[in-house]
Amino acid sequence: MSANLASAQSSAFSLVESLHPQHQQLQPVMQYLQLDCPQLQRLLLGTLLCMSSLPTSRRAADAVGPFAIPPRLHTLIWDDYLAFQPDLASKVRGLASQHCFLTDPHAELGYNLGYAAAIAWLVYQRQHMLPKAGASLASLARIWEASYPHRGGHAEDFRRAWRSN
Repeated sequence: MSANLASAQSSAFSLVESLHPQHQQLQPVMQYLQLDCPQLQRLLLGTLLCMSSLPTSRRAADAVGPFAIPPRLHTLIWDDYLAFQPDLASKVRGLASQHCFLTDPHAELGYNLGYAAAIAWLVYQRQHMLPKAGASLASLARIWEASYPHRGGHAEDFRRAWRSN
């Protein structure tokens, strides 16, 4: 990739991020989880933009919230991943509300953007599908397409959502 193209792409990423209030909401969550990776923040922002614009018929069945996370996957993340990482589980649980999480944990995915962002990150983390430093928009889109729950979504959906927002 040429230096000019890389610079333009970086500027475009920054511009999109500065225009989206979601980015300002995701950044503190990433800092809280000690994930200071700009590409990961871009992947999560792109995931949020894409899943928010993807037609319901192309989201995972029973998807909840702006990240469109299915309850079954939410449960798997807790039972098969976080159960074996108590320190991380405690941090993620710290993002959830005190009482509502205990009565309806899946509802947190719908009304708690910080908690939902952490779970979306874990969708990628548990599959070891995290972006490398300097990952392009196309690379982030391919990671989303390969590892995030959807029904027939394509990398172009991710790129289109990024460009249109």
